[in-house]
Amino acid sequence: MLKLVLPLQKEEYQKILREGEFWEVWADFYLEFEKKEKIKGERHRVVSLHAPLSSGMDISSSNARERKLTLIKLRVFLEDFANGEYILVLHPGGKLKKGEKEGEREKYMFKSIEELLKWSEIYRFRIALENLPPGYVGDNEKILGKILQTFPHPRLGLCIDTGHAHLTGNLKELLANFKERIFILHVHDNNGWSDQHFPPPYGVIPWDEILPLIPRDVPLVVEALPWGKSSISRMLEEVQALFTGKIVQSEGVFLKCKKCGHFLIEKGDNWSCLCGVGEKGDIQ
Repeated sequence: MLKLVLPLQKEEYQKILREGEFWEVWADFYLEFEKKEKIKGERHRVVSLHAPLSSGMDISSSNARERKLTLIKLRVFLEDFANGEYILVLHPGGKLKKGEKEGEREKYMFKSIEELLKWSEIYRFRIALENLPPGYVGDNEKILGKILQTFPHPRLGLCIDTGHAHLTGNLKELLANFKERIFILHVHDNNGWSDQHFPPPYGVIPWDEILPLIPRDVPLVVEALPWGKSSISRMLEEVQALFTGKIVQSEGVFLKCKKCGHFLIEKGDNWSCLCGVGEKGDIQ
């Protein structure tokens, strides 16, 4: 069953709440948000949690104080969602400094993961390490594979981020080589050179090649804002159509409306776009 999830960020909170979707709760937003109790009261909508991303939050940091503060902030966050069997999406590390090698941060990252796995048993959550964009700790399948091999724990797996992997050029490899350890996906698109977080398929990811590799039993977090002037509901409808083969195609190319610039979704013998509904025979 296809489960689409939205990242719960401050500026979009009320809109998402009204539209009643499933959530991924971001720690940075949650820990400073004045309505934490309201989110906790909606726990049935929460699918995943995202570890802190603010400055200085890095489980691979060589600075012991920085690393400790990261884990403290994480623990406070996790205590509020204990026993929910949620997925914690975690960055393996931060951006590498000039001349710094990934291996130099490896031992600190491994130590943090070891601690988090102990907590995973106490608070009942799974950890999904996210593949990152170029230049970050965890931007390649080699280090991700090494982590999974070092910690063959049932509560440790991966969050495959389609946009990041498209930039590093290893999306197919990640999906094919780690399919048994994928817990969740972050789904977005880009133009191949910048982490733009376009909604799929508004970038250049070859979705016709990628879709057969994506597991169907894991949640998909749509990490994007609506294209153009459309709504969150329309964005989710388009993503759902992409993943279920309902976007209108011609010779393998997804078709857009010339007027509104949105992809056409099959509706029986008709199609719909942001403009309205038409018949398939009307497509040029």
